[in-house]
Amino acid sequence: MRITRSKARLISEITIDQDIPMATYGLTGCGDIVIGANKLKMTNCLLKQEDATHLVVKNVADTARSGLNANELGASSNFQGLISAISLKAIANNNGTLLLKAYDNDDAIAEVARLVGAVDPYFQATLPMRFLPTSEPGAVLEGMVWYNRADDILKCRDASATRDIIMSNGFMGVIAVKKQITFESGVTTTVVTLPAGSLVVAAVANVTTTFDGTTPTVSVGIAGWLEVYLTASNIGCEVAGWKGGGIRMGGLLFKAGYNWTTFLVDAEQTVIATMTETDTTQGVVDIYLIFIKLH
Repeated sequence: MRITRSKARLISEITIDQDIPMATYGLTGCGDIVIGANKLKMTNCLLKQEDATHLVVKNVADTARSGLNANELGASSNFQGLISAISLKAIANNNGTLLLKAYDNDDAIAEVARLVGAVDPYFQATLPMRFLPTSEPGAVLEGMVWYNRADDILKCRDASATRDIIMSNGFMGVIAVKKQITFESGVTTTVVTLPAGSLVVAAVANVTTTFDGTTPTVSVGIAGWLEVYLTASNIGCEVAGWKGGGIRMGGLLFKAGYNWTTFLVDAEQTVIATMTETDTTQGVVDIYLIFIKLH
């Protein structure tokens, strides 16, 4: 240990280049080590008092902040960013994770969420996520999601407007399915499988390429329920240049004489399209089926 004194015999610097066991040298720790506003210097960094309530680790030149590695950090108030756009980062490798944990009722630490490193990194909610009821933000931005206190509906903001995500009686999603049927699609083609609880609201057919042949007909309906159809004249869509029998929307899906009707599917059902002509060499029709999936 080397002690440097100033001319006034005040200690200006203490250099320690080896361990100093206090008991070996007859030293007794009986008080504080007071350094005032001075610094503790190491080879490449220093520890100093930044203000009345904060310590800071900086480079040895005292011109920039340095990092601090610790097994565990605690705080009795806040973890606060000192500048904008600082990061909370997981380890830098694929599948590297940063876990957010909390105590459960059994005094055990449970994972609530995590950041996951991957080709496309993502945030994982490991346990259920709660949106605290709140009022609509004063400045709503695209991509915002909140649970609206006024009407108890989960809402989101898209590029143009605020949308409802959840209705008072449960989740509801509107789904539109397009299936292209061509002259070479075969006798039967699956349009879509309707989940149980689906409410069918509309169907549209649009011929984009004229069918040829003798009497080509495309019939659309639920498999096994093709006893009632809508004729082409009742579909309410533009059937340009159709030749032959036409398009029929059928089954209990649609009520004869109308171009749409609502129908609740209480069990999973498959909607199929059937071609009844085999000598066609051209023809394309797009089938659009619109239904609401209730949960």
